[in-house]
Amino acid sequence: MQWPTFDVPDGFTEQFLACDWLCYISPTMRKVGPDRLRALLRRWFDAGYTPKDIVYALDHYPTGELYETRTPAPNEKPRVIENWVQRRLRAWLDDEEDPLPPVNSHIRERRDHVLSHQHERREMYERERQLAADPRITPGAAQARVVARTAAAMSRRNRAEAHARELAAIRLQQAEQKSRSQALGNLMRASEEPF
Repeated sequence: MQWPTFDVPDGFTEQFLACDWLCYISPTMRKVGPDRLRALLRRWFDAGYTPKDIVYALDHYPTGELYETRTPAPNEKPRVIENWVQRRLRAWLDDEEDPLPPVNSHIRERRDHVLSHQHERREMYERERQLAADPRITPGAAQARVVARTAAAMSRRNRAEAHARELAAIRLQQAEQKSRSQALGNLMRASEEPF
């Protein structure tokens, strides 16, 4: 029987089944056996660890970094594998030698918090939506749409007229500058001619 990986095993039988599942997925731990593995892991199961938390703790430091040392081979002696499990899990003990909170509990708490926040927001939205009048059926909605379309058309027309005035002013300025430069050129040629 496969143990649900995200369930915390409670009591001898459930912890044994969880260890049996760990032995099933890990050839290394299979050599130790579920009964001995349960004796090693009972402290963490009692602290709320799931089998997934145990697998994570065996592969990672509490900081989240992966262990760089090798995992014992399945053909190692059971005592070597037991020592390896104890060494890896020792990093997950606090100063009082109690297991640190499991990683999945943090994830679960964060998920529950986000879901409750989403639920509150959804309820608030539904309350506001029920209180608000449907804009398609209110008497002033059609009139408001006409006014908005008229205002948008006037705004577009005003922008086009302002753009045309700006272009005309630039052309006028360029024409005046051209006529000034021609007049200045005529004066310069006239001053160079002898009397």
